[in-house]
Amino acid sequence: MAVRAAEVICALTIQRCVAPGSTLYAQRWFPRTALPELLGVAPAHFHNTRIHRVLDKRDRVETELQDGLVRRYEQRDGTFATLFTDVTDAWFEGRGPDLAQRSRTKEGLHNRHKIGILLLCNEHGYPLRWSTLPGRTQDGKVADAPEPDVDADKLEGGALWLYRARAHRAQLEDKTFKTQSEIAKHLGVTRARMTQLMTLLRLDEALQKEVLAGNYGYVADRMLRAIASLRSKAAQRRALVAHGVSARPMDPSHKPRRFQHKSALDVSLRRVLYFNPQLFVDMRAMGERHRAEVDAYVQDVNARMRRAPR
Repeated sequence: MAVRAAEVICALTIQRCVAPGSTLYAQRWFPRTALPELLGVAPAHFHNTRIHRVLDKRDRVETELQDGLVRRYEQRDGTFATLFTDVTDAWFEGRGPDLAQRSRTKEGLHNRHKIGILLLCNEHGYPLRWSTLPGRTQDGKVADAPEPDVDADKLEGGALWLYRARAHRAQLEDKTFKTQSEIAKHLGVTRARMTQLMTLLRLDEALQKEVLAGNYGYVADRMLRAIASLRSKAAQRRALVAHGVSARPMDPSHKPRRFQHKSALDVSLRRVLYFNPQLFVDMRAMGERHRAEVDAYVQDVNARMRRAPR
């Protein structure tokens, strides 16, 4: 009987919550639980080769996974109005991947091979995007990371608006907002323009840098928003490449006629990004409670299985 990747991911996720350890430990842990019966996976089929094959498959679809999470959150909770950042870490029993470096973990463990994880979350603390960092990266340097060197005077159209959104993404006064209208008023822009900015920032990070570098020529604001709305990085890249075939090079001296007069659009724009440490303290505490509940459930099921007649 074939074992689905989803079943392996499910088992690894539960193991991470109740008994974190290496993949080798996961193989020894799995048969001691009720998961073989609940998932219908024989312990002999839950081995190291299969686990790593599934993890490699997950890495290949990471971008699509992040896009899927954003769509699911929007369908359930609606469009997010505020973004939160957090930096966490994960350490390894062995040497770990190339980015793993020996350092002190956030749990207080010393001299462990670890990586950093930068998270971009919605108002409820659910991750929208994440990125893996070298283990010794300091949190402050992550938050203050500068934008790539781009000459704003040479940008136009969608690239100019994209640059403004990226340049101000980490700027927000210590305030909280209940609606997007409040945020738009605080920034001095219309709600429509703020929504357009958020759409531009859905473009894949690597493609954003290529657009700013002028690799695809002039891309109109509306065209770039349409491309950014595509679900996958591959689809976004195909659309940009197809557009770049016939696009003219970016020329700062070439301005559309509607920009020749004073416009209300000539304002300082800021992408809403606000770090609330207490939010993540509360979320971690909630995670600990959920972990305890899952652990108690697994122990209860194991006890019942042991008492059940064979």
